[in-house]
Amino acid sequence: MQEHQQNNAPGLPWHHTLVGKVVVCMLLGVLFAYVTGALSGFFMVERGAREQWKREAQVNAQIVSATIRRIYTSVAVTTDDTGQVTHIVSRRPIGDEESVLETGFSPVDVLALASAQTRNNVWLFAESSDGSFKVVAEALNGSMKTPASLTVDAWQTNTDATHFYVGFAKIANQEHFISSLPIVSADNQLLGVVVSTIGQKDKLYRIHNDLIGKIFVTLLIVLVATALLVTILMRQFFKPVPILVKALTDIAKNQTTHATPYTERNDEIGEMAKAIDALRKKVIEREHLLDVKDEALRFQHLAHHDSLTKLPNRAQFNDALTDALHTLLLGEVFNVMLFDLDHFKAVNDSLGHGVVAAC
Repeated sequence: MQEHQQNNAPGLPWHHTLVGKVVVCMLLGVLFAYVTGALSGFFMVERGAREQWKREAQVNAQIVSATIRRIYTSVAVTTDDTGQVTHIVSRRPIGDEESVLETGFSPVDVLALASAQTRNNVWLFAESSDGSFKVVAEALNGSMKTPASLTVDAWQTNTDATHFYVGFAKIANQEHFISSLPIVSADNQLLGVVVSTIGQKDKLYRIHNDLIGKIFVTLLIVLVATALLVTILMRQFFKPVPILVKALTDIAKNQTTHATPYTERNDEIGEMAKAIDALRKKVIEREHLLDVKDEALRFQHLAHHDSLTKLPNRAQFNDALTDALHTLLLGEVFNVMLFDLDHFKAVNDSLGHGVVAAC
């Protein structure tokens, strides 16, 4: 308890002390850096994850197109400047009866081969009469009794189904991150869409969120460790301050017997301690001078007053008479009164000096 009081300024709560304010400021700075870093890290991780998903989906599109070209030798592909396959060009829809008879592979078999390499599901969609897309075949579940619909927001805004697309899409009420590869005729008529997924959105974000959670936990540990370290260092660094404050308080109370600590240090604390100790010595010197002055006044009083009667003596009378004589030169006048007591010696001899002085 005594050590705790020494570490804090007298009468101040912890958060009002210099140590408390510095620690609070440091914690606010660390917290600001933590939040800023966490948000930056979150956006960086989010952006990195999207880029990774995009590259993986593009690779899946390449794999699917290569698989289809091995089975259907009559098809061709178009690519962009980076070599990414963007369209499958075919004279007729892939997976119709004629292509099955020609190749001996059903659409499900072809999609299954592509799915085995991408390790994820692959669909073949065809445009229905109402403009939506219904599944023709699915690699993992075979032919579906209830065809799944394909909903891609980008197709409904600035991109249609005839363009290569990478992003989220809803298939059978489940969101996937997909790459959609249009199958078009030579005159750019849409014949179908091959869609491959890298995984469902919930699963992808589960891994993504686990990573972000670990990052946040790590940053939180760093924040707590930094707060503890800063608190310990600040308390150690500012430990002399409340002690020097107490030394100043003692000087204000004229308690100057103890020397000021930390005067041997070679930093600002040492300079402050030396200044306080110099003040303490000045206070001691002032007290000594006051004592000397009081003693001089006492001796002066004794020199000009009778020790028994406490009345002014002959020395003071002579000084006063000399001063009065000097005033005659200035035109001033003064009076001198003389008192004579008859038989005073008899009273003094019979009753004593004490009785005479009391009278």
